[in-house]
Amino acid sequence: MAAVAGVPTVVGGLLLLAGLSGLWGLARYRVDFPVVPLSLGAGLGLLAYGAYLRGQAPERRVATAAVPRTLLAARRTVVAIFVLVMLFWSVAVYAQARGVREAGRVAATISRRPDVTVYSARRLQLAGPTIRETELRGPDAAYRFRHTGLKLVVRSGGKWFRLPASWTPGNGGAALLLPDTDALRVEFRPGR
Repeated sequence: MAAVAGVPTVVGGLLLLAGLSGLWGLARYRVDFPVVPLSLGAGLGLLAYGAYLRGQAPERRVATAAVPRTLLAARRTVVAIFVLVMLFWSVAVYAQARGVREAGRVAATISRRPDVTVYSARRLQLAGPTIRETELRGPDAAYRFRHTGLKLVVRSGGKWFRLPASWTPGNGGAALLLPDTDALRVEFRPGR
């Protein structure tokens, strides 16, 4: 039983060391995969499992039985909470890496995204390097303003996310969020 308990203990210790060295900046992992939080969580979990297995060995059962159940439950709870926090941290690291990768893809393909023209009854005060607002005249015009120079990024949750057509990460153009309402008319054209 001691040999079986040694495997998770050694692997857990190595994972914990890898996670701590990444956390303290002693090692750099150049991957999008959340190495540090997963190593910390898996390492501590395996160390705790190794300790549990050692406590189940026949020669250790008497000593394990003498430990109050509340202390054992508290240790398990602390380990479970730590592993859960590391799991949440891992998901956050992965989501951030995925978002950065997607933002890079959007920036690289902005010119191929659909052109957007927005018509509105009132001025929308949209600002950006390529955004143009034109006042439309005429007694029967349902919409008095036309806004051009926009690119569609995505539609989500009843809102349109748009960027100025010449947007780059460094030119100061802001992402524009417009609601999907009857107060706006939106036209799309294929990107160039």
